[in-house]
Amino acid sequence: MRYRIILLLALIISQTGFSQGRIEFTEIRPPYKSVSPVISELQKSDPDSLSHKLNELWIKIKNEGSPLIEKDPLYDDYVHMTLVYQDSTENKDISFDVFGIYDEYRLGDMKMYRFKNTDLFYRCYMVPDDICFSYRFIVKDTLTGNSVYDIDKYNGDRIPTGEKQSFSYSVLDLCQNDPDWNKKRDENTGSRVDTVVFDSRIMDNSRNIFVYLPSGYSRERKHKYPVIYLFDSFI
Repeated sequence: MRYRIILLLALIISQTGFSQGRIEFTEIRPPYKSVSPVISELQKSDPDSLSHKLNELWIKIKNEGSPLIEKDPLYDDYVHMTLVYQDSTENKDISFDVFGIYDEYRLGDMKMYRFKNTDLFYRCYMVPDDICFSYRFIVKDTLTGNSVYDIDKYNGDRIPTGEKQSFSYSVLDLCQNDPDWNKKRDENTGSRVDTVVFDSRIMDNSRNIFVYLPSGYSRERKHKYPVIYLFDSFI
């Protein structure tokens, strides 16, 4: 226990630093529910112009990606973020979950709103301009009750990078100036994620185990790798 306390104190000091003998903590700025400018403009549209404006919005999203990020004239350190999902079928409930800022209660129920009877599902928040988190959509068929996970198809940043997998998350990282930072980092390291199927006779089921392998990994290596890191699963 003593070593854990020392480690915790070292972590706090390294994250905050000393100022005139006092530890100073950086403010954690939370997100807030809001209505973004782009959604406000759509809400003002009359029925005759709505279809045209919605088409323009989808073209913008396809060209620039999502989530939609808009500056607010009143706050320098916050931006409007609009999560969007496109689905024209009926009997769908869309929500999302996050991995990175965990159970932030200010996100509310995390349900996506369908804009009238269109194919646009959306949810708006005011978020810090340096926020970083991962998210995915939960698509529920209200007739069957079945749900599937889906990434943001208009967001090219995801973890893990590469082809979409059952455990993929989309990434919003406003800390990085380069929007392709995550992709470039993965390409530079040459690392990969392998999937191993574990069959349990005791539990009478099968589970996927996702193994991260470092750059240059080889089973033929003369000296065995000295350490293995285990993380809690989020599936």
